[in-house]
Amino acid sequence: KTAIRAFARNWTGGLFAPAPKAGRATRYYRQMSRYTAAFAFISDIAFLTLGGELKRRELLSARLGDILSELYLLSGALKRWEDEGRQDDDLPLLAWCMDSGFATIEQRFVEIIENFPARPVGWMLRLFILPFGRRRHGPTDRTIRQCAQIILEPCPARERLIDNVFIGGPEEPVARLTEAFRLMVDTQPIHD
Repeated sequence: KTAIRAFARNWTGGLFAPAPKAGRATRYYRQMSRYTAAFAFISDIAFLTLGGELKRRELLSARLGDILSELYLLSGALKRWEDEGRQDDDLPLLAWCMDSGFATIEQRFVEIIENFPARPVGWMLRLFILPFGRRRHGPTDRTIRQCAQIILEPCPARERLIDNVFIGGPEEPVARLTEAFRLMVDTQPIHD
């Protein structure tokens, strides 16, 4: 069942993976479903073929841990976006997180497949998990520029982003940066 799910979701690029209706973020839920299925499959195969030796294959188990960590962080990003009311203004930040995380996940899959101790099993894993090779390469320049704009200009998305950041007293570095940002915004009309 895990193999069929991983095979189908990866060969279709997650196109038919279950996902909630979330507008432009629906594709991220589909990709999460795709990578989760791939992770479950590759973990099963690693346990079945290596057994207790997997523990001694530290680089392999570390890469599996990296994938699991990325999936956890990305699910947290989606949860925060949901909890904050699916704000369209936050989509560039969500896109940056998801694109960066998906690129890391695919890179770790490639590293596991290329270094899998049983080469025939590695070839089979490539067929199931990355049949068309690595497709994710991180956020686009456009997404990076949009995120920079959110961070460098006062807007509701920026306020939501820094809402729970510990500022500290006036002598703390973060407090100084926050004050410098406020002063920059206040003096912007003079520069224009």
